[in-house]
Amino acid sequence: DLMKKFLVIISLVCASFAADKKEPSIADSGTLALMVNGRKVATEHFTMKQGTAGNSVSSTLDFDDGKTKAQQQSELEVGADGSFKRYVWQEVQPGKARITAEPQDKTFIAVREKSSDAAENKETLHPLDVSTITIVDTNFYSHVEVLMWRYLAMSCANGSCKFAVQKFPIFVPYQELAQLFTLSYVGNDAIHTAGGAKHASKLRVQTENGDIDVWMDGFKMMRLKLPGAVEVV
Repeated sequence: DLMKKFLVIISLVCASFAADKKEPSIADSGTLALMVNGRKVATEHFTMKQGTAGNSVSSTLDFDDGKTKAQQQSELEVGADGSFKRYVWQEVQPGKARITAEPQDKTFIAVREKSSDAAENKETLHPLDVSTITIVDTNFYSHVEVLMWRYLAMSCANGSCKFAVQKFPIFVPYQELAQLFTLSYVGNDAIHTAGGAKHASKLRVQTENGDIDVWMDGFKMMRLKLPGAVEVV
């Protein structure tokens, strides 16, 4: 049932705190399709790993809308305590831009940006709490799954789940944008998948640019509905 699935989530999210494996293990991996007006325009392949030193999310985004082709890669590193450690975004094609974000200290994040391999670094500092900030970069929707895990981990403990509205500080390195996301549990909902109908947990993310609805099957993100005619499946 849903309660058992949530408790599985909590054990997975907290596993890195007490893990005794030296090599990171894969917590989740998969492919997300970005659909606009029912037409696929991008695909994200991602792998999430857990280890004693922390967790990581590696993603590759391939964009092709019939007119423009592009490929981007990202690597997010989070400490075993959930604190932000490092984020790298790079353009593979058509350009070679690169962005690196990492803590300057516990209260500042340094963002270094290069528009090309030959360009000089442009560096900016952002006053952000490294222990609480969550990275959700543009078009990398695996980051949303990480945010869902954090929300569920805060909501479930001692064999039960109490879903309250929670606010999370978010940082988008690509836009150098910080804002608050408000998360809430909507309820149980049915979704259609390739394997047939499934009951999923529906969560809502309120942002400055509109609401995002997220459907989770246990700890796996199944679907996102974004403002406008945009979906991720």
